[in-house]
Amino acid sequence: MEPFLGANRLNWDDGAELHSTDTTGSYQIENVSAGGSNLFELEAGEVGDIVGKDIVHLQCHIVLDTISLKNLGAGALLTSAFHRRRSQQRGILLQRQGPMCAS
Repeated sequence: MEPFLGANRLNWDDGAELHSTDTTGSYQIENVSAGGSNLFELEAGEVGDIVGKDIVHLQCHIVLDTISLKNLGAGALLTSAFHRRRSQQRGILLQRQGPMCAS
């Protein structure tokens, strides 16, 4: 099983690096960084009103969904990722936001 786990981890790490520098606009990095959200209408509807609620976001990819939740009014946020490069890329995006959530 280990070779498959390693291949999966490498795939996610490579994806995080690529996605966090997205120039196509697909990840809406600038929109989220400016206070917007990258959640699809369906996702936002499922999440509902989160103003002031504390949220744990597990298996975070590149932190944009977590920042979007904060932009939608969430209180305290905790996010996690289990891969080194994903954590590094998330850290870069979080630094742009200033103090807002724990990683």
